[in-house]
Amino acid sequence: MTFQELLNPQSICFLKATQKKDALEELFQKLSGTEKITDIQKLKEDLFYRERLMSTGIGQNVALPHVRSKQVISPLLLVGISPAGISDYDSMDALPVHLIFLIAVSDSQQSEYFYLVSSLMRKIKAKPITNTLIHAIHAEAAFSILKEW
Repeated sequence: MTFQELLNPQSICFLKATQKKDALEELFQKLSGTEKITDIQKLKEDLFYRERLMSTGIGQNVALPHVRSKQVISPLLLVGISPAGISDYDSMDALPVHLIFLIAVSDSQQSEYFYLVSSLMRKIKAKPITNTLIHAIHAEAAFSILKEW
């Protein structure tokens, strides 16, 4: 499974929220009605617990919240784009977060989990796309940029 296999225009969200908790809640709204998870509330609890352990703001205006949870049936990737920025994300470089890549996999998918997180980290470090993505005007444009990335 690859980053590209999980990505589609419906998994991209232009965030209105400017606070971390609200931005993550907004992303979770994209999961309403999906068959990829069994319990959205418990998945949120798992992710917020993970965030309390250590912030996933990795720098370069990017956050990579990730979680393994028994609530996940099949892996998912959500992309949140925040043109205004999320100032309270507690990012490693203390800069606001403009892009959130949320990864959730089943707790039994350890190798997929490590592969997705590490491959996204490598992509982010090797070829930053923050400026390009925050200027996308709709999900299809953002999807096109991410496919090329």
